[in-house]
Amino acid sequence: GESVAPSTEPSTGLAADQVIRIALPGEPPTLDPSPAQDANSLAVLRALHRPLVYINDKLEVVDALAESHEISADATEFTFHLRDAKYSNGDPIVAGDLVYSWKRLADPRTAAPYSYVISEVAGAEDLLAMAGADPAPSDADVEAALDKLGVSAPDDKTFVVKLAAPATYFLSAMTLWVFVPLQEKWVTSADAFEAANYVSSGPFMLEAWDHNSQIVLKPNPNWYGDVKPTLTEITMPIYAEPAAAQAAYEADPELAALRLDFTPALRELLAVLLAGLLARRPVPVSGRTGRAERL
Repeated sequence: GESVAPSTEPSTGLAADQVIRIALPGEPPTLDPSPAQDANSLAVLRALHRPLVYINDKLEVVDALAESHEISADATEFTFHLRDAKYSNGDPIVAGDLVYSWKRLADPRTAAPYSYVISEVAGAEDLLAMAGADPAPSDADVEAALDKLGVSAPDDKTFVVKLAAPATYFLSAMTLWVFVPLQEKWVTSADAFEAANYVSSGPFMLEAWDHNSQIVLKPNPNWYGDVKPTLTEITMPIYAEPAAAQAAYEADPELAALRLDFTPALRELLAVLLAGLLARRPVPVSGRTGRAERL
């Protein structure tokens, strides 16, 4: 019989339909990174935003939004050099956005449950002490304390963090979702965190949020990472009851079930906690330069 020449087309090994469905066991209370604390919100936020540094699949802290970074010899000053990057709305990501985001996290008026992770930064303890104070501090007192917080942007591409004391593990803490850049003009706009207005800095953007029904993410066309998403869509149906999620899974085996105890954000939190425990042991401190690793 007639032989057929082998195809010269490379095989990608990828499914033709690059859509993944991940069940969320409940409505995310917020998609605002600063006050977010629950697993449902974090499962979405980790796809929408990316901080200066990130924990990769090998549990290594690598540069993300930062092109590179340096840590002072006494481990009290971290300097980050930002890569050329844009938000999903096309605006450039600048160091001033990080200053705003970090101050917002420390601001007692934000009432962020995870604000304590910024306690190592110079001036942060004074702000954290204001939370829940009776009488409440005046806006003038809060603003004065924020002015003393150890974060600055010498220029649009440089972000500097000064710590109150050496903390070799603080770089790991900076991988958390609360340290992502945020545009003040976006955060302070009306309905900022609804899909129609949402601004993301990560590989995906918020396409739709049908409350108590589903969330849909699409690739961010302005994502700065060298590796672009191969997924064309992430659909997250929301199930208030575990039995409903189980029934949907059995009816459609392609539906992935989200395990709350193994979400990427919680794995990263465990890594940060481990880093903090290890930091209690004597660690040699010297000047170090971060090497950029494209994500």
